[in-house]
Amino acid sequence: MSENNCEFSDNKKPFGFILEKISEGILIVDSQGRITYANSAMLSFCEVSEKSLIGSDFVQMFAVDDHPRVIELMKTARDKQEAISEEYPLRLDQHMVSAKFFPSATGDDNSIVILNDITAQSTAEAALKLRDSELDLHHKATQMFNSSLKLDQVFVAVLEEVRRLMNVMGSSIWLIEEGTEDLICKQAAGNYGETLVGWRLASGEGLVGWVAKHGKSLIAPETSDDERHYKEFDLLTGMDMRSILSVPLSVKGDVIGVLQVVDSQTKRFNKKHLALLEPLAGSAAIAIENARLYEKAQQEISIRKQTEEALRESENKYRTVLEANPDSVIVYDKAGKVTYLNPTYTKIFGWTLEECLGKRMDMFIPKEDRSETYEMIKKLIDEGNLLAVQTHQKTKSGDIIPVSISGAIFYDSENQPAGSVVNLRDIREQKKLEAQIHQAQKMEAIGTLAGGIAHDYNNLLMGILGNTSLMSFDLKSDHPHSERLKNIEKYVQSGADLTKQLLGLAKGGKYEVKPIDINDMMEKSSEMFNRTKKEIRIHSDYQKDLWNVEADRSQIEQVLLNLYVNAGQAMPEGGELYLKTENVILDDSYTQYFSLKSGDYVKISVTDTGTGMDDNIKKRIFDPFFTTKDIGRGTGLGLASAYGIVKNHGGIINVYSMIDKGSTFNIFLPASKKEVKKDIPANQKTLKGTGTILLVDDEDMIIDVGSQILASLGYMPLLAKSGKEAIDVYEKNKDRIVMVILDMIMPGMGGGETYDRLKSIDPKVRVLLSSGYSIDGQASEIVDRGCNGFIQKPFNVIQLSRKIREVLGEAS
Repeated sequence: MSENNCEFSDNKKPFGFILEKISEGILIVDSQGRITYANSAMLSFCEVSEKSLIGSDFVQMFAVDDHPRVIELMKTARDKQEAISEEYPLRLDQHMVSAKFFPSATGDDNSIVILNDITAQSTAEAALKLRDSELDLHHKATQMFNSSLKLDQVFVAVLEEVRRLMNVMGSSIWLIEEGTEDLICKQAAGNYGETLVGWRLASGEGLVGWVAKHGKSLIAPETSDDERHYKEFDLLTGMDMRSILSVPLSVKGDVIGVLQVVDSQTKRFNKKHLALLEPLAGSAAIAIENARLYEKAQQEISIRKQTEEALRESENKYRTVLEANPDSVIVYDKAGKVTYLNPTYTKIFGWTLEECLGKRMDMFIPKEDRSETYEMIKKLIDEGNLLAVQTHQKTKSGDIIPVSISGAIFYDSENQPAGSVVNLRDIREQKKLEAQIHQAQKMEAIGTLAGGIAHDYNNLLMGILGNTSLMSFDLKSDHPHSERLKNIEKYVQSGADLTKQLLGLAKGGKYEVKPIDINDMMEKSSEMFNRTKKEIRIHSDYQKDLWNVEADRSQIEQVLLNLYVNAGQAMPEGGELYLKTENVILDDSYTQYFSLKSGDYVKISVTDTGTGMDDNIKKRIFDPFFTTKDIGRGTGLGLASAYGIVKNHGGIINVYSMIDKGSTFNIFLPASKKEVKKDIPANQKTLKGTGTILLVDDEDMIIDVGSQILASLGYMPLLAKSGKEAIDVYEKNKDRIVMVILDMIMPGMGGGETYDRLKSIDPKVRVLLSSGYSIDGQASEIVDRGCNGFIQKPFNVIQLSRKIREVLGEAS
C-alpha cells in the first residue's frame, strides 16, 4: 500500500500496521467522498485491488437504494464529531454489512468507516423471517377465506400476501370461464396488474393454459427457452417475465383456475416456493368456489331489488343530466304544456318551473317568430326530432335572445308519443363571434382592394411628385412658379396621406415598425389636437412604467388623431375627452374571439361625452366609407383605417357607446420588452453623388421621371422595364453598376424573384426596393433576405438622394 495515499504520517506507522492486522474492513474517506485508505481486510472483503479502490467514490460501493442513508450517516458523524453506528444492514456487492462512521481524530474533514460482514447472519435472519411470513400468510389467508364470501376481497388478499412473502415482480389469478373454457385474468398485483386484468387466453394457451389443462404445477426457470410461454405478455405489458411459477386452483379434483407468480430474474423459483404456494392455492380455490356459489344465490335474490333501484337511478340520472346541462331544457307533454324546466332555463330566461307549469309554449315565443316556430313544431311531430334550428326566445323581462333549438319526441311504454324535450342554446356569443369573423373577412377583402388602389395611386402620385421635384430643383426660390410647385408638393403629400389610410385597411399595411412610447405619443398628439379644438377639455391618466409596443409610429398617431377627430365631431359644442393608458394581461377567454395570442397588452382608452351611437351605427362604425356626416364632408375612412391599422399590428379595437352617454374606444396593442430609441432628425438637404444606377420599374412614367431625378443628382441611369430585362442589363454592366432601384410589383418576374436572380449573379449587389405598397408583407420578406433598403412611393428628390447614400454607405 502506498504511504502517499494514507493519512498516517511516518511517526504513526505503527497504527497503520495495527489497522492492517484488524479483521474488520477499515476505510478512510476524504471530504469529497473519495477513498484515500483501505486496509487489507477491506481489500480482501471486496475482492478488489488497492489501485482500483483508492480514489474511487465511497458511496458507489453500496447499493443505489442505500446511497442516501450512507451519505446521511457520514455527514452526521462529521457534523456531530462523534461515532455513528448503522443498526440496519447495508448492501455491499453480494454482502450485507454493518457500518460505523467516525470523524477524523486529526480534526480534518476525513471520515473513518469500519465495515463488518454480516451476510451469514442476515441470511439466517431472512430465512427465519421467511418461515414466519409463510405461517403468517396461511393464517391470514385462512382467516380471510372464513370471514368473506366476496371474490374481489379474496383475490386481493391472496395476491398481496403472495407478493410480499415471495418478493416477486407480480402475481395473478386466472379462472376458467364456463362454456368457453377460456382462461380470464380476474385479478393481478404488481407493476403490470391493471394492464393484465381482463385478459383472455384460449384453453391450453400459454403456461397458465398448460397448468389448467394438465392440472399440474409448473416452474419455468427461463421463459425465453420455454415454448409454452405466451410471449405477447412481454410485449403488451412492457414487463420482462424471465421466470414463472404456476399452480392449479382445484376443488374436489376439478381445476377452476391458476395462481401464478412472475419475476424478471431467471431461475427465481424452486421447490421451496412451490411447497409454499400449493397449499395456499388449495385454500384459495375453496374460497373462490364458495364465493361463486354465494354470488349466484345472491343474484337471484337481488334481481327484483336491482330492477327497482335501476328505475330510481335512471330517473335520478336523467334529472341530474338535465339540471347540469349548460343549455336550457324544456319538457312538454303531448298537449304542448310545460312539465319541466331545468335551472339553466331559469337563469337565462328568468321564468321558474312554478310560473310555467301546465302552460303552453306560446308564452316564450316572440310574436314575429310564432309562425316559424309552429312550422318547427310540425316538423318535430312529423320527423320525431329537430336539430339546431336558429330562432328567438323571449325572456321574462321582455328581452329577445337568439337561440339554437334542438328537440325530440319521447314515447310511453306503449310506444305512443308522450311529449317532447326541447334544448335551447343561447347563441348570443356565437352571433358576436360570427359578426366579428364577418367583419374581419369583409375588412380583408376590402383591404386587398384598397392595397391595390393605393399601389396604383402612389405610382401616379410618384409621377406628379417626381416631375414637380425636378422643376423645383431647377428653379430659384424667388421664381414666380416656385411657390406654386411647393403647393403641388403639398397636395401630392395630402394624396399620399390618403393612400396611407387606404393601406391602413390593407392586410400587412405597416411601414417602419420599431418600439414606441405610447404615453409620449398620446401626450404630443393630444396637445396638437387640442390646439385646434380648445373648446374640448382633455383629461389624461397615463400609467407610469407603461410597457412599450412595437409599431409604426405614424400609423398609430393616425389612429389616435382619427379617434380625437371622431370625438370632436361628437361634441360640436365642446365637452370632455378622457385619455387613459394601462398595462393589461389578456387571457384566452378574451383573445380567442379575435384569433390572437393571450399575454401582455397595452390598453389605450379614448372616452368622450358626446352624442353617442345606437346599435345600428356601432355595427357599421368600422366599415370603410361609412359616415354619419353629410355627403362631401367625410371619406368614411378614418375609423375604418384605424381598425385596419390596429388589426395589422396584432391588436384589438372595440367601442362602447350609448345615445347621449358618449363613447369609449379601447385599443389593445401587444406589449414589447424592447427599448425605445430616440429619433435623429433627418437632414433635408439634397445629396448628390456619382456612379451608374440601374432603375427597374414596369411603369413608363416612373422610368421617365426616375431617370431624370437620378441624372439631376449626378448619377448615370440605366433603365429596365421588367425583371427579365433587369437581369440582362445587370449581367452586361455589373462591373460599373453601383446599385439597383427595384420595383416590387411587376408582371412576369416580380421584385422578389428579380432580387434573388441579381444576388445569384453578384452576391454583393446593392438593392433599394421601391413600391407603392408598404414595407410590411412581401417587401419585408425581401428586405429580410438581405435587400439593402426600402423607399415608399411617392418620394421626392431629397428623399431618394438620402436613401441612395444610405444604401451606398456614404456619409451624409
